[in-house]
Amino acid sequence: MNQGLKRFIALAVFIILILTILLLGLEYQRHLSLIKDKTLNSFPLRVYLVTFPIILGSILAVPKLITSFVQKGRWVVDWLKIIVIGIPTLFLSTVPLTYFTQIGGFFPFILQVADRELYTISGLIFGYTLVESIYKREIENNPFTNNDRKDESLT
Repeated sequence: MNQGLKRFIALAVFIILILTILLLGLEYQRHLSLIKDKTLNSFPLRVYLVTFPIILGSILAVPKLITSFVQKGRWVVDWLKIIVIGIPTLFLSTVPLTYFTQIGGFFPFILQVADRELYTISGLIFGYTLVESIYKREIENNPFTNNDRKDESLT
C-alpha cells in the first residue's frame, strides 16, 4: 500500500476518533450540567470541565508519541517545556476548582476574569504539552562507547 494512502487513512481514523470523543464528551457535560441543576452540586461538573480538555489535549499529541515509538534512541522528557508551558497552563486550567479551595481566597480576581474558554484552551495546551514533552532523542555516537568501531592499529 502506498505510504501516502496509509497516512491518509491513519489521519482519517484519528480525526473520526477525536470527533467521537468530543461529541461523547459534550453529551456527558450536558448530563453533568443537568445533575448540577437538580442537586445544586457543581463540583462534578467543574472537575469534568478541568479534566476533559486535558485528556483531549493529550489525545491530540498521541500521533507524535506513536512516531517516537518507531524511532531509535532513548526516551527523554523536556522538563523545561513542562515547567515553562505546562505548569502555568495547568494552573489556568484548574481555575474552576479554586472555588472549592482556599486558593480562591488568595486569587479572587481569577474567578472573575477567567471564563470557560480560558481554562478549556489552557487544559488543551497542558494536555498536549505533557504528552508532547516525552519523546525519543537519537543517541549520539561516542567514540569511547562505540563497539562497532574498527581498531585501526591492527591494519
